[in-house]
Amino acid sequence: MQVVLDSLMRKYQWGIILISSIVIVVLYRSVADLWNRRTIVEERKHTLETLQEKEKSLENKYEKTKTKEFVEREARERLGLMKEGESIILLPEQTGENSPEDVLKEVQQEQNWKRWWLAFY
Repeated sequence: MQVVLDSLMRKYQWGIILISSIVIVVLYRSVADLWNRRTIVEERKHTLETLQEKEKSLENKYEKTKTKEFVEREARERLGLMKEGESIILLPEQTGENSPEDVLKEVQQEQNWKRWWLAFY
């Protein structure tokens, strides 16, 4: 009878060892999966922070575009518009030959009516 009990005990011991090994493997896989998910979550948090900073930057730019000064500056620079009562002065493109002072002297030597004509047409 002792022999039967010893063989039964060994079977139980091997069964417990087998079950314990399976539990250890399953727990190891779970821990490894959680570790991988943790790194994914950290990457997503970093991406979220970057996107939030970008969103704040875009909101600031949007707020600036709603101001009267921005609209006026854009109308002047990009569209070439002006306010009533203002006049646009077109300066000739500077080439390497003439300095701005030379161009000014040439314009001043012309008659007054020609300067007005050039300013408007």
